[in-house]
Amino acid sequence: MRTIYPVIRFELEHLMKNILVRVLILAYTLFVFAICLTEYLRTTYFDAIQSVPVMLLDFVVPIILVIIQVTNLSPLFAGGINEQINQISVTCVIGRKGRSVAKLCGGILFSVGVCILFVAITLFVTFICRKYDGSLQITNIDGEMLSSVWNTWQHIVFSVLCLIAGSVVVTIIILCLSCFSKTSLNAVTVSSMIIIFEYLFNNFSFSVFLKEYNIWLMFRPYYFFNMTLNFLPYINYLLLLISFVPLCITATIAIIKNGV
Repeated sequence: MRTIYPVIRFELEHLMKNILVRVLILAYTLFVFAICLTEYLRTTYFDAIQSVPVMLLDFVVPIILVIIQVTNLSPLFAGGINEQINQISVTCVIGRKGRSVAKLCGGILFSVGVCILFVAITLFVTFICRKYDGSLQITNIDGEMLSSVWNTWQHIVFSVLCLIAGSVVVTIIILCLSCFSKTSLNAVTVSSMIIIFEYLFNNFSFSVFLKEYNIWLMFRPYYFFNMTLNFLPYINYLLLLISFVPLCITATIAIIKNGV
């Protein structure tokens, strides 16, 4: 097992070197400063949200996270052996399955790490700009009255848990699709289409099942307050997370079995 750790680190470093990741991190940082310092932007586009950090974590961060995951993780397995000749020496040391496990672990660590980084940027910038009020009680988000009144810090903790879980689920699904794609372009296209369809189902579907048992729900924590099951938000969150477990297990097995 010791041999696999350097490979995981290599995969993680390789993913973090992507120029798009750095550009989006910088762009998001500047955007947070703009939102905090410009009253016009905040009141015009996000007037219905009482807390700036909660608004950013629930409405802006998820979109950027998904873009990074689709563009950065989709090519990880795509192309098979023909596009990965330079990795034969490593594959010989740890085996093909070991290589697949290393890529899977690297992808998950990358997604979680980027997620935590965006949360840290959000909290740091809003704090120094004096837009963070942990005791502020939030009664509505995006015009929807919440069934439970929580403070800002409670919403942030819940949002972080949802974002991390959603990032892991999306990572596993994208990597599974990457295993069965012949080219990186195919992997990015298929992953993008699935994410877009899920987004449309979550926003415009007349079916409660398609709307609530949806990948995007993991990136929109405030939905858990008003689900039709009408349990407490964290109970709804756990139920949705459990519903994704069989899919994640199946996708993980496929990655280890078919990954290169």
